[in-house]
Amino acid sequence: MHDDSNWESRLAAERTARIRAEEHAAAVEAELEAVRTANRAKSVFLASASRELRSPMNVVVGTASLLGMTDLDDEQREAVEAIDRSASALIHVIDQILDLSRVESDGGGLQRDPFDAVDAAALVCHLLGQQVAERSTELVFTAQPDLEPMRVGDELGFRHVVTGLVQNLVRTAVPSTVHVELSGDEQGLRVHASTTAPLSPLAEEEGADGLGLTLARRIVEAMGGSLHCELDGSVRCHAELPLPAHRSAQSDAAAPTPSSDELSLRGRVLLAEDEPVNRRIITAMLGSAGAEVVAVANGREAVDAFESGDYDIVLLDWHMPEMSGTAAARAMREHEHTRELSPTPLVALTASALAEDAEACLAAGMDAHLAKPIRFEALIAALGPLVERRRRKAA
Repeated sequence: MHDDSNWESRLAAERTARIRAEEHAAAVEAELEAVRTANRAKSVFLASASRELRSPMNVVVGTASLLGMTDLDDEQREAVEAIDRSASALIHVIDQILDLSRVESDGGGLQRDPFDAVDAAALVCHLLGQQVAERSTELVFTAQPDLEPMRVGDELGFRHVVTGLVQNLVRTAVPSTVHVELSGDEQGLRVHASTTAPLSPLAEEEGADGLGLTLARRIVEAMGGSLHCELDGSVRCHAELPLPAHRSAQSDAAAPTPSSDELSLRGRVLLAEDEPVNRRIITAMLGSAGAEVVAVANGREAVDAFESGDYDIVLLDWHMPEMSGTAAARAMREHEHTRELSPTPLVALTASALAEDAEACLAAGMDAHLAKPIRFEALIAALGPLVERRRRKAA
């Protein structure tokens, strides 16, 4: 009888422990789901905020691009370049906030594509070098001589890591020389950023972690790597990135964007953009490249113009009254299918910069997705090949 009582007590204790463990697991899962829900809500908010900021920034960047193509004296050109640099800095902050949210939500959504890591790091250092020079800081980039440059991974994430390391050193050290070294082997890359300058008063008060370094650390962790910084009178940051070599893709590296003097776009362009100032800026950009532009204010007008005219390419803003850009694209593809017409290149020109936004545009039948703000050179360089491809198919 005593043994039966002990057995029943043990059974009851085990059942109670199991119930408590299940309740604890359920509570933990509920907390995790609440965090995931909050992150998704934050991502939606930041994506919306990014879109609202990018649209007016397109006016700033586009106007600076157009002014830079005119005859300016030295003082005027310096002012235009200052506007462009400041706009680029603001866009970079917007991208950092958006990407930090992307990394926190759903594991970061990192890509696995081939890219040239040496070129990517060199470009980041070149662009940042121009900015930090204004603070009497020199930026020196070196790469391991025998390093295989082609890697498989998220190029945008890699650029953010390099950017975050450099910006953190510039933020935490007094004016000095910042050294960025890229090395590695077949399995991964190492990014080492350092300066021998003493810490700035800001770093001594607030520590080393700014927004750029926080984003870099989240991206590195999402990649499965590690990042650490040492502050012992000077600053050294080191990132280990599991980006394997991709030797068979030497041709995958992106070609440099031509200068404005080398760009032209001969053809008839249909532009749908509901914001009047943006519509004028983009029309002026296309006109400067030699294009004939028909501009409308919404998706419904775009579909009507498309069905009654002949165009070499169509640019569609995504968020428009009457009819959205994606709905207009579907209507245009349906019109071509019904009339058995050859497809016209359709390009989304939108302030929505998330990867899923680009995928939605492509699913609607568009050929490309361009995120605002966009400069003249990038716009024409993106549209030119699409127009030429259509002409070759029609020949």
